[in-house]
Amino acid sequence: MENINIGIQLYSLKEYVKENGFEKTLKTVKEAGFNSVEFAGFYNLDKEEIKRLLEKYSLKGISAHIALDKIEESLEYVDYLGIKKVFIPYVSKETLKNERETLVSEIKEVKKILDEKGVVFGYHNHAHEYLGKDYVYTLLRQVKGLKSELDIFWAVAGGKNPLDLMKKYGNSLSAIHVKDMDKRADEKNPYEYPNAIACEGKVPVKEAINLALETGVNDIVLEVEKFPCKVEEYLQKSFINIKKTIKEYKEKIMEKNIVKLGVIGCGGIAFSKHMPSYKNNENAKLVAFCDLIEERAIRANDTFGDQAEKTYYTTDYKKLLKDKNIDAVLVLTHNKEHCRITVDALNAGKHVLCEKPMATTYKEAKKMIEARDKSGKVLTIGYQNRFRADSMYLKKLVDKDTFGDIYYAEAIAIRRRAVPTWGVFID
Repeated sequence: MENINIGIQLYSLKEYVKENGFEKTLKTVKEAGFNSVEFAGFYNLDKEEIKRLLEKYSLKGISAHIALDKIEESLEYVDYLGIKKVFIPYVSKETLKNERETLVSEIKEVKKILDEKGVVFGYHNHAHEYLGKDYVYTLLRQVKGLKSELDIFWAVAGGKNPLDLMKKYGNSLSAIHVKDMDKRADEKNPYEYPNAIACEGKVPVKEAINLALETGVNDIVLEVEKFPCKVEEYLQKSFINIKKTIKEYKEKIMEKNIVKLGVIGCGGIAFSKHMPSYKNNENAKLVAFCDLIEERAIRANDTFGDQAEKTYYTTDYKKLLKDKNIDAVLVLTHNKEHCRITVDALNAGKHVLCEKPMATTYKEAKKMIEARDKSGKVLTIGYQNRFRADSMYLKKLVDKDTFGDIYYAEAIAIRRRAVPTWGVFID
């Protein structure tokens, strides 16, 4: 969600480029609010010049439309500009129908080359792919790993519901082309009128953007064939509508994903670390507080209870576990109680964050893991160093297989204060 690319297919601006030049075009795109572009040719410019201008206007070249037989000769641009996705822009219906075996073979050969470079390879549709057989789906099945850049405008013009196609393509969907149709236009004659401002026509643009984001597709590319107003005005209005749609989706998801928490153990670690942090976390709400010492539970509720919720306190943690409004609990008690309370919480269908140390014995820790596996809920322990920026960066490199086969590792930790010996920490 954080890296959503709102781009413009530069084919839309081919006349604008002719009249104003490539640099002025990028400046206009940036001023409208877009953060990326999709190439359709490279305008007879040196790759160095294109990169310089992209950097000047803080734009990313996220993808490119390149004819199948031109991809190999364009690789120097793809490499140098850091283009991560290449899409076949057009294949005739005759080729799809009568020469598909040859087409599939050619696509597979080019895909091997792009795979070696780590570049996503996909197919961009028009309407004729859907007039009868779904040729896009056929290609996706015949070429393993081939992706779809679904043009939702052309899907509608082809008599299909683009939302149904997005669900059908599943993980094969890599980007969507946002192009809207005038409400007066007939699908069989989609350009009888100029394109509508994005999100204001008859194509379900908002719904498609929501579905794309929901399925992890973060490349939203605007395309225009006929402008109903000045280019600058169209770009600005369309960008505002797209951005607003994304913002509303994020707010909806954030509201949906708010985790309601119960605190079991309102001692020092709860007051100094956990409760202040969750109070400041917009994705969480503290709704219940439990401690054997009633005064501490009352104080926690008064200090950290969410005023918008009917928060409460109790001295009986089992009462808290019966609360269906609570999604997860924080087990912040004495070490000897970690296992018993965590197992009860998991069995009650709650996610659990348990403070370190996990348990006092191996047997107890194993029992907690078994309860987690049986419940299907999340159990995590407060090993906060795993979430430090350096630790997470190293984990990311490991997941990418950056280091290859690791046969030796050394870790050094320095704690100037040594192991805490006060109170009951190591009992």
